[in-house]
Amino acid sequence: MVGRLHLARSKTVGQCTQRKFTMIYKKLPHLSFNFKIRTLQALNHILLCVGLGYLFATSQWHWLAVSFGFYLLTLPLGTVCGLHRLLAHKSYKTTKFWERLLSIFSIFATIGSTVTWVALHRLHHGQAEKPKDPHSPYEGRDSSEQLKLTLRQAFKSWVGYWDVVNLPPRSVSDLIHDPFHAFIHRHYFTIIFVTCVLLALINPWLVIFVYAIPACASLHATSVISVIAHSHGYRTHQLYDKSTNSWIANIVTLGDGWHNNHHARPGKWTTKEQWWELDPCGWFIRMIKKA
Repeated sequence: MVGRLHLARSKTVGQCTQRKFTMIYKKLPHLSFNFKIRTLQALNHILLCVGLGYLFATSQWHWLAVSFGFYLLTLPLGTVCGLHRLLAHKSYKTTKFWERLLSIFSIFATIGSTVTWVALHRLHHGQAEKPKDPHSPYEGRDSSEQLKLTLRQAFKSWVGYWDVVNLPPRSVSDLIHDPFHAFIHRHYFTIIFVTCVLLALINPWLVIFVYAIPACASLHATSVISVIAHSHGYRTHQLYDKSTNSWIANIVTLGDGWHNNHHARPGKWTTKEQWWELDPCGWFIRMIKKA
């Protein structure tokens, strides 16, 4: 889910004056496209139900293997290795080829463009469990002692129905000024639509099992991090927030479940600190990162 980028006042953004930065920003579409994202996610869940009905009616269970394979591309590779550890935190360096390939994979998770997701995530780290945290499962976020985990707030965090927040474009100026990421944002929904059309031309069921079901799984995997990895598990680091190391979240995301470790050291490319804290995404990053 994404928020609304608000152009805050500043004298300069790097080498760019405020006027020039505003001109660049205006060339991008308005970044509060929550309604479109939510509508598409709801449609994907309808297609998920259709797909499950098809499986029970035909017993062609091999389609689940297809969906799982594409889930590995959209969530562990595209979202965790790409959106999260590479673009949001710059925890490692890699080639342009891998940056762009992982970014393309992340599009089909349908949780927001590279620009908007990274802006929201950077805000989360700066405001974790505070009033401006966009998706904390806690209420009463004035201090850590007053935090209260409620079913209502956890549900809102899980499904993405949090209050739309203003996200300053300067927090993602590195991506906004990158033509590749600006293109992804500008044509985000078009890319998904064209891909689905091509899949439908090959086989209509591919839209469900290659796109919709992996997208649903990716959405709920990120929700697992937002809710379960802030409420279940153990805490190695006593931080101001409620992040935890959750084996449940780690199985779902293949490495991002050691969330307390991540919040303590967001600039590290791996979340592993103990030998039993397996991080498959970190194994992949080790292979593609520059020394």
